[in-house]
Amino acid sequence: MISGQREHTEALQGRDVEPIFEEVKMKDRQKLDRLVLEAIGLDRKRYLKP
Repeated sequence: MISGQREHTEALQGRDVEPIFEEVKMKDRQKLDRLVLEAIGLDRKRYLKP
C-alpha cells in the first residue's frame, strides 16, 4: 500500500459523499485521485488539473 494511503482512505470514510461537482473541488478527494493514478501507474499531470 502506498505510504499514507490507508490513513487517507480512513479519513474519507468518515465523511459523506458529495455531488461530483463538489467532490472534485475537495482537497481530500484530489489527494485520493492522485494516489489512485499513482498506484495504477498513470501520470497525474496528464489526467488531473493542477
